[in-house]
Amino acid sequence: MVSVALMWLMVGMTALSAVTSIVVLGRKGWRKGLGAVALAMLLVGLLAAVQMLSPPAARWSGLLVSCLFSAVLGCLVMALRQFRQLDTDWRWLMLAPAAVLPLGSLTLGAELAPVLLYAMHAVFAIQLGWLALELWRMRALRLGTGYRMLCVALGVFLAGVLYLQCGPSQGLPQEAAPMEQPLLWYWARTALNVVVMLLLTLGFMRMVQDRREARSRRAALRDPLTRMLNRRALVRALEHCIKDAGRQAHPLALLLIDVDHFKRVNDTHGHISGDKVLRHVSRVLASNVRSDVYLGRFGGEEFVIVCPGTGMEEAQILAERLILAVRSSSVLIKGHALQVTVSIGGFAGAVGAHTPWETLLEAADSAMYRAKASGRNCVVMHRQLPVPPAESSTPLWRESRA
Repeated sequence: MVSVALMWLMVGMTALSAVTSIVVLGRKGWRKGLGAVALAMLLVGLLAAVQMLSPPAARWSGLLVSCLFSAVLGCLVMALRQFRQLDTDWRWLMLAPAAVLPLGSLTLGAELAPVLLYAMHAVFAIQLGWLALELWRMRALRLGTGYRMLCVALGVFLAGVLYLQCGPSQGLPQEAAPMEQPLLWYWARTALNVVVMLLLTLGFMRMVQDRREARSRRAALRDPLTRMLNRRALVRALEHCIKDAGRQAHPLALLLIDVDHFKRVNDTHGHISGDKVLRHVSRVLASNVRSDVYLGRFGGEEFVIVCPGTGMEEAQILAERLILAVRSSSVLIKGHALQVTVSIGGFAGAVGAHTPWETLLEAADSAMYRAKASGRNCVVMHRQLPVPPAESSTPLWRESRA
């Protein structure tokens, strides 16, 4: 009996250690599911205490343990749903423990005890199925190591339960004392509980950390003012598109967009108004481009659009549409509607797989300055990448006004 009590003490200590780890290391993820996991581990610790301290043949302890086990499953389901930021009422999740209590109570000395016992096990099966379904729905989030640990924990638990239910404990009468069970069976159940709790706790903490790191990486690639891609992300996208276009012999277009007279806006209305203009232009641009292009703020008042698989004609049409969209809109500055225009310089054509991204940007930049010199509010497209004049037999420039 001492050995059995020691085993449950190990389970309880493991549960309390898991709670302590979450409280100390996972406080930032408390509302992202870790709080529900901590509550589940606390209930496991209480379950272990009941098993350790209750009399050997007390049937009420089995009923209480069943209710606690059902509550643990409900907490784990809640944790997964909180991680996915789904609203779920705790009262719905606690319906299962509430159903287990009367079912278990009726099994004590009732003639229909076997049927009621199967009904109680059916409740557990439904909860486990719900838990598995929530894990399955999370597969598309690509959560990495933490998610795989949770899946392994559920798999180990289900496999262990099936083995223990079909193992050496079968055939013993219900009123058998705990020590009539083989000691190896208790050790196996203890090891199962410890492994599952560790995998659940570490896996969920890792999953929360992975999501936090992924959001930090995405934030590092976004411009804080416009929430567009920043220069670093645009360069990375441009390098990828150049390699892809060179290998597949597809055209590539790069548009460089500059807000006209932006310094005048800052000097006249202030930098806060200038920021408002930049956000306005970014919204107009974003609403007039396809979802398969890369749009971002390159720096200052300059925006860049990278268009994979786009030739000269299509790039020209897109640039003229953007010119018209910006010119047709206005931004409210200090109670007055301010009309903003942009100048666009671009390149569209064939590139090599090893063409430096700076070469494309240089072509678009020189075209944009030509648009500025032509009176602004217009589009100038570079027909090909810069080459020495003696090697070029066709005009490099194509200018238009929307």
